[in-house]
Amino acid sequence: MNKSLNITNDGAGEASILVPASGVGIDINAGAGDIVSLRGLVIDGQGVGDMGIYIEQASAVHIQNCVIRNFEHGSAHGLFASSSHNMKLFVSDTLIFNNGSGVASGGITIAPLGTATADAVLDRVRLENNVIGLRVTGGSSTGNGAHAVVRDSVVSGNASHGIFATSSLGQAPALIVVERTSSVNNAGTGINAVGPHAVVLLHDNTVARNGVGISATATGQLISYGNNKVNNNIGADGVPTGSYSPI
Repeated sequence: MNKSLNITNDGAGEASILVPASGVGIDINAGAGDIVSLRGLVIDGQGVGDMGIYIEQASAVHIQNCVIRNFEHGSAHGLFASSSHNMKLFVSDTLIFNNGSGVASGGITIAPLGTATADAVLDRVRLENNVIGLRVTGGSSTGNGAHAVVRDSVVSGNASHGIFATSSLGQAPALIVVERTSSVNNAGTGINAVGPHAVVLLHDNTVARNGVGISATATGQLISYGNNKVNNNIGADGVPTGSYSPI
């Protein structure tokens, strides 16, 4: 789609998009000031699709009450937001599961390009049985980077990391604020920050039964507000790199 658009299913039954081999369910390449809204859709890659939703350009994208599943071919993402223009993404009450094939693929990736900034808010989102649940990276840009807020969500059963912030030397920052969210039963690290300018803030979360609980490496940072429950992980529970006092 190449303009502002609203697609809504408020009726009975499923409004499904069945994606063919190597296909993309919804490719958003709108104008720099355009707004796209998607609600009540089921986007199914049938095990052979590349991406459920691919955001190339838009001022803002709103996704509500959707299901994105079974994208397991090629770049293999449920939702891939990678734009060279500033953008905002809002996802709520949405289930994203069974997506990914390679090590950097999975449920949601937010990866701005060039000097662009990407800001995302995820409310009541379930990321289940993907490769990576949520990946936010500044490694493809040199601007203000990628920022995400994850609230009241569940990240579970993913084959790699549950929530993953990453950047690299000389590249843009990646910031994730995680509030009242459970990252559990992931084979990799429940919440992971890797690289300079990769920062995760933790407030009132549960991290349990992951391969590793929380981890920060290569000068990444995990900042805790002191009210998280990180225990009963299969490997090390991990410790934050710093803390904030509640105000």
